[in-house]
Amino acid sequence: MWRLWRSRNQLVFQHQNLSWQSTLKRAKDDVQEWENAQEYIQSLNHYTVREGCNNRESTHQKWEQPPMGWIKCNYDGSFNYRTQQTNSGWLIRDDKGFYKGAAQAVGGTMNNALESELQALVMAMQHTWSQGYRKVIFEGDSKQVEELLNRKQMHFGAFNWIREAWSWSKRFEEVIFSWTPRTNNQPADMLAKSHLPQDTSFIYHYFVPNFITNALHCNHY
Repeated sequence: MWRLWRSRNQLVFQHQNLSWQSTLKRAKDDVQEWENAQEYIQSLNHYTVREGCNNRESTHQKWEQPPMGWIKCNYDGSFNYRTQQTNSGWLIRDDKGFYKGAAQAVGGTMNNALESELQALVMAMQHTWSQGYRKVIFEGDSKQVEELLNRKQMHFGAFNWIREAWSWSKRFEEVIFSWTPRTNNQPADMLAKSHLPQDTSFIYHYFVPNFITNALHCNHY
């Protein structure tokens, strides 16, 4: 209704005649932006740290740093079941647990959450390779992705993405695909679910983003 009213005002006062298709598209974009904002608020509420990190699940495991000389990249993908739109997020830390950077990216339209996770992995691989890292552990919270990349199972519907990840892995000196519980992958999960500014498809965070600070702290304590 707001978009209809705005279109009417543009016609009356600015003599701009917008098509109904354009008005409908902008209305859908408004709804998507609102949904993304709600998901972002929910993720902040979900990961707000109270009394330090004492509110964590009893099964929470401390984030494990990679072996000396290695980099660990935690990644995650988000998938909107209504629009099939995807976002990706990843976080890079060294063998001392020091933050080396993080990124968020808008992905393409996928068919399911599995494709979104694989897309996030490939994006993370491309980015870490471009940053000069050659011995990397790629850690996500999808057990299926870990098993597919380590050839423990097959999935013909996602084979193109699997093959793409294998192809990128050959560019590195060494690559390990590992799995971690979702409770241990919170910073990457929040990066993937956080809404990017309008008309922005990629953000690289040289410094720790404020909205993952608490989750990152709990990863280590």
